[in-house]
Amino acid sequence: MTNETIARNYAATLFDLAQRHDGLEVFADGMDTVVGLLDQNPSFRLFLETPRIADRDKKELLKKVFEGTLPRPLLNFLQVTVDTKGGNAFWASWERNSTPCWMSTWGERTSP
Repeated sequence: MTNETIARNYAATLFDLAQRHDGLEVFADGMDTVVGLLDQNPSFRLFLETPRIADRDKKELLKKVFEGTLPRPLLNFLQVTVDTKGGNAFWASWERNSTPCWMSTWGERTSP
């Protein structure tokens, strides 16, 4: 499975999670917050992508940065991406000046 396919699968799961919980708009706002931080601080994305950094440290940082800012199901989702091998593909899909996989996938799922 390619990284793009893995990232799209995560994006589809995120879309479904948003529909079941706080709604697409709330999750999209939350993801905009995450993307903004990744754009402003590329070392944050690098921290999340680096396999040598312990998953517990990554999850703790996500919690410190986003708890109280993001809907709890969204924060839980982001923390789960850290626990899985494919999670790096999800984080790596957020290259600077490109459309993150979740945005293009959500666009496809909401188009008539």
